[in-house]
Amino acid sequence: MLMLLSRCTSFVPGLVVFGLIGAINGGTNVCIGPLILHLVPREFVGRFSAVLNPSIEESVMLSAALSGYLVSGPLLGLHTAFLGMSFGALDTVFVGAGLMGVLAGVYCMRTLGSVSTRKKTDEQVQETNAVSA
Repeated sequence: MLMLLSRCTSFVPGLVVFGLIGAINGGTNVCIGPLILHLVPREFVGRFSAVLNPSIEESVMLSAALSGYLVSGPLLGLHTAFLGMSFGALDTVFVGAGLMGVLAGVYCMRTLGSVSTRKKTDEQVQETNAVSA
């Protein structure tokens, strides 16, 4: 979606893309909670969340700072063409972020594809607790 946003040249299409990004983000946030509860041992869920949530906030701040630095520093004045499309500094940052998102999605599909979504039986829960104790 960020790659699509980099090509928007007017307000309304950009607003539509931002709406789609928000919908996708909401779906992702809904999926993360059950995955955490399924994959993290029960006694570590609080600790895991205590590390995960600040890490997400920190990555948001660092990405904003890094993109601002790139646009106003090394990429300042960048005007290039690729496959008939012209790119400036901001376009390049959006395309780079979009490519990183695509790579992260492919990685998650490959690694989380093997996660079983079946509900654990009482025996499996007891085995898991016995192993983690």
